Amino acid sequence: MQHTARGGATWFPIYLVQARGMTILQAGLVASLPAICGFSGGVLGGVLSDGMIRRGHSLTLARKVPIVGGIVTPIVIGYRVAKTGSFNGALVFVGLNALLTVFSYLVIVKD
Repeated sequence: MQHTARGGATWFPIYLVQARGMTILQAGLVASLPAICGFSGGVLGGVLSDGMIRRGHSLTLARKVPIVGGIVTPIVIGYRVAKTGSFNGALVFVGLNALLTVFSYLVIVKD
């Protein structure tokens, strides 16, 4: 089975159909949830970023750091799926990335 590098918006429905046995319709409905959450997260991220700037945090911290996770994730996922032919590594990466984000905000980012 051949896979190509894809962004997060396209790999998830393929995973649901191939690895979880969903129909295209089911996968489409379930796969819309990340897009909805992504939109909400983007708006919330902007609000939080603006709040950080108002509280005196640097523009670099408030704006550039969140962009790095957004750029890196689809690249790593596409590479892992293309290299291994499995979505398991992609799911592990997303989970670890989420844990790293939580750790960063709780420990690294100060009041």
